[in-house]
Amino acid sequence: MKAVKITEKNSAAIVAALAAVNGKATLHSFTTFGDIDYLARLAEARVTDLVGSQKAAVGAAFRATSGSKVANSYKYARSGTLVALERRSTGWFLVHAAGQTLYPNTGGDRRLVLTQAQDAKAVEVLRSTYTIAPFPAA
Repeated sequence: MKAVKITEKNSAAIVAALAAVNGKATLHSFTTFGDIDYLARLAEARVTDLVGSQKAAVGAAFRATSGSKVANSYKYARSGTLVALERRSTGWFLVHAAGQTLYPNTGGDRRLVLTQAQDAKAVEVLRSTYTIAPFPAA
């Protein structure tokens, strides 16, 4: 699929991309612009908290599976959606959408993917928030 910037202006293209992979499934699937916009906002908050700035966030990716986990006693598979977002210099883009079969204890997964440089920056940002005691803890 062609990458689509996640903006209100592109909401029709995002909904069309989701509809193309979901088929008739709607219950446990990402189906609206609001679903994808929420994921982009969540991803932006997570990555900027880790790397400290929007500029450093460029290159990060975010993967999400729709639905939520259900108990093992729910024996039926459900149809859902898997999406991949990518942070570019101008914002978040929907770069992949696919139908996903959800089994018990699957769904609702959210995963931020950082580059090696972003990982190093995240460690640097974390280490700036604490001090190591110069003496052994009692």
